[in-house]
Amino acid sequence: MTPKKKQTYFLPCWWYIGLLFLAAFGLYLFWSNPHLPKEFGKLSTRVCPDAWSRFGGILILSAVITHLVLFATSRLLRKLLQLHGDESQADMLSPALVGICESIMYPTVLFLGKPEFIGVWLAVKVAGQWVRWKGDPGQSSKIGESSVDDLNEGRRRFNGFLVGNSLMIILGIATWGALKIWVLI
Repeated sequence: MTPKKKQTYFLPCWWYIGLLFLAAFGLYLFWSNPHLPKEFGKLSTRVCPDAWSRFGGILILSAVITHLVLFATSRLLRKLLQLHGDESQADMLSPALVGICESIMYPTVLFLGKPEFIGVWLAVKVAGQWVRWKGDPGQSSKIGESSVDDLNEGRRRFNGFLVGNSLMIILGIATWGALKIWVLI
């Protein structure tokens, strides 16, 4: 018999302390814009030579803000869509880490001129979640068929996934816009 996981609605305290430090570091980079070695200018001619710190600050601040917005949205969607399942800190940490990576990756691929990568990434994410959205055939009264409730919950999970990814893309585009305003030539 496996032990029952503790249900929670927040990530561990250390996660939020880390986000606070990241936000402070991002603000420092953005506002003070310390000069970095001129070798950074060789990375891209599209970034103002004296704006690489600001570039990093915007990405870091965006990652923190995006995470908080999407985490709150996902918690709200789980409640509104009546989604069931484990809500332990361990279950929430994995998507939070993926979300932090995506919040940096999306504006970066836009910066690099490779927006098609977002579509490839989303296809990988859909493939990884496909089984969850079909429902649970083990809970059905007929073997091999999902109950209507399981199918409906699977559909609600998929719609929540779409909302979350739409917000992530919108916030990634907003970050790209901030980069274009403050750091790009």
